[in-house]
Amino acid sequence: MTGQESDAARPNAARPNAARPNAARPNIKPPQLTVFYDGSCPLCSREIAHYRRLDRNGQVDWQDIGNDSAPLAGTDISHDAAMTRLHVIDAAGRTRIGADAFLQIWALMPGWRWLGRLVRLLRLTPLLSAGYEWWVRRRARRLSCNVDCARPGRGH
Repeated sequence: MTGQESDAARPNAARPNAARPNAARPNIKPPQLTVFYDGSCPLCSREIAHYRRLDRNGQVDWQDIGNDSAPLAGTDISHDAAMTRLHVIDAAGRTRIGADAFLQIWALMPGWRWLGRLVRLLRLTPLLSAGYEWWVRRRARRLSCNVDCARPGRGH
C-alpha cells in the first residue's frame, strides 16, 4: 500500500448532503461513488465530462466544488484539500484521494476498468500516484503564476 492509500482509506462520518441524481427515481440504486472535483479547472472539467458520458447508469454522484463547498458538508474533506487533489467517497464511506480516487472511478467506467485492473495487477499504483503528485505540483505552480505573474513588476 502507498502512503496515500492508508491515509485516504479512512471512513467518513456521513455521506455528503448534496442532492443525489437518482433521488427522484427510487428503483435505481444509489451512486456507488461520490466524486468531488474542481469544475473551475479546464482540464479537470474535460476529464470529468468524459467520465460522466460513460456513467450511463448513474453509478457516480459528480460534485463540482470549484465555486461551492456545500457538497463537502458532512464529510471530513476540507475545501482546500478537495481543490488541490481529486477526492472520492465510496458507498462504504471510505475516502480515496488522488491516484487512488482515479482507480475507484476507473473501476466503474466502461472502457477504463481494464486500466484500473492492470495498474493494480502490475502494482503500478505508486507510479500512478507519483505522476499524479507531479501534476498536482505543476497545476499549483501554474495557478500561483496566474495570480502572481499578473502583479506589476513580476516581469511576466
